Amino acid sequence: MIEQVDVRDLPEIARAIEISIRGSVARDEADIRFLLDDTGRDLREWQEDPSNKLHLKFVNRGRIEGSILVKNWWNLCLLFVLPDSQRSGVGRSLVQAAIAECSVRSPRSAIWVNSSSVGEAFYRRLGFQSNGSPIERPGGCIPLRLEFQ
Repeated sequence: MIEQVDVRDLPEIARAIEISIRGSVARDEADIRFLLDDTGRDLREWQEDPSNKLHLKFVNRGRIEGSILVKNWWNLCLLFVLPDSQRSGVGRSLVQAAIAECSVRSPRSAIWVNSSSVGEAFYRRLGFQSNGSPIERPGGCIPLRLEFQ
């Protein structure tokens, strides 16, 4: 089930993000630390001011299996799914729910994401297309966008 994130969910979401980063995105401890710091800033920014942001979670049997955070209704800055829940439709469901909500609120005609290298194929399967040149950073950074229908 997809629900709005509550501030009380942040510790569980932070743990899920760390498990996801360690299990799917990066192996080098310095890269992991960089990505955890980066995602932590996004979570704190949402906590301090949730306005103009969409933060959803996917809950199954009382456990948060994934979460998505979109800033300004167009900047998809976080999407994480626990490794044992990947390839089960959790990520797709979260992105589709975010698109449905953001397409009616966004000041832009698209949703943008800087995908990790391991997430690029997932986003492309959903219809995202290139939105600039890749950027060198831990985990990779491939700019993509999906035009709202």
